[in-house]
Amino acid sequence: MENKKQPDVRALLQQLRQEEGEDFVYDEARIEAEAAQHTALLANLPVKLLTILGGLLASLFLLGFLFSTGLYESHAAMLAVGLVFLAGSVWVARTAHNTMAETACVSFHLIGYLLFSLGFSGLVQNELALYGALALLAVLALFLATNSVLLFLAVLMLFGSLAAMLLYFRAFDFIHAYTGVTASLLTYLSLQEARLISKGAWFNRAYRPVRMGLVIALLAALAVLVHPALLSVQVAHYWVSGVLLIGAVLLVVAMVVRDAGLPPKMRVLVYGVCCLVLAPTVLSPAVPGALLVLLTSFYIGHKPGFVLGLLSLVYFVILFYYDLQFTLLQKSGILILSGALFLGGALLLKKLLKHGMD
Repeated sequence: MENKKQPDVRALLQQLRQEEGEDFVYDEARIEAEAAQHTALLANLPVKLLTILGGLLASLFLLGFLFSTGLYESHAAMLAVGLVFLAGSVWVARTAHNTMAETACVSFHLIGYLLFSLGFSGLVQNELALYGALALLAVLALFLATNSVLLFLAVLMLFGSLAAMLLYFRAFDFIHAYTGVTASLLTYLSLQEARLISKGAWFNRAYRPVRMGLVIALLAALAVLVHPALLSVQVAHYWVSGVLLIGAVLLVVAMVVRDAGLPPKMRVLVYGVCCLVLAPTVLSPAVPGALLVLLTSFYIGHKPGFVLGLLSLVYFVILFYYDLQFTLLQKSGILILSGALFLGGALLLKKLLKHGMD
């Protein structure tokens, strides 16, 4: 498979050079090596899945062995071992590049977070300090780790710690700020993908796992907004998150419309239809939030994010439909009207794009 992909990379680079001219400079060897590495990730997938499962079982066995030695009796020892595991997993991931080593690093990294949390909470006995320490470790891992899974876990740990701080202070309404920041970062990363990944090796390496972590963090916040009873939270002013998320969706739509080359009058029509469709969801921010995940993932061609966004959108739309304080006939009319608007918009865009290609 590697030999099959590399000629395609060479042909693409040659095509880009012909289009951009002789000033287009690239490192063909490093690009081919990177492409070969990503291709190798998909090879022998069943074997690698079994390897990952074996690594997780081995880490559980190691954790049980550590506890059997009486490690749990000393909070300082758990804290120290946790830090060693965290630092060691990051270092090994930077030096070793094979499936077995990377799987072991992920397992040890998770154990490190667990041991550090147990040891720190036993010594300090302050939840807020624990969340701050975990956020700090996540930031360090974010800048030091090279493994994509470790970067993904670092993003989840960082935003999870921030969310835990909000719950600690019972500042439930600040979830709107949390949602707005997460959605803004996701939108920025999606719309500036080409510029970001070309900035340097760290940006290119961290882009995908960081963006995927933001997707999960945003969907988790939307789930809390839909089911606040799960965490015993009381959220008010849903319209704040609704306005922020609808604004982010309209920004992505603006970029798509601009790339499609639509004339100004048609752009205004598209914006008007989008506002008309999204206006009823201002008090149900989960719907535009899931739509944002869907659109941004489609915009950059990210299939896992697209699937998550689509499934979330279907689920949140069903909840939105049943939560409407209308009769069944009125709900049916809303669905018919929304469907007609979407179908009309799809036909109109298809016609305009066809004329543009002609």
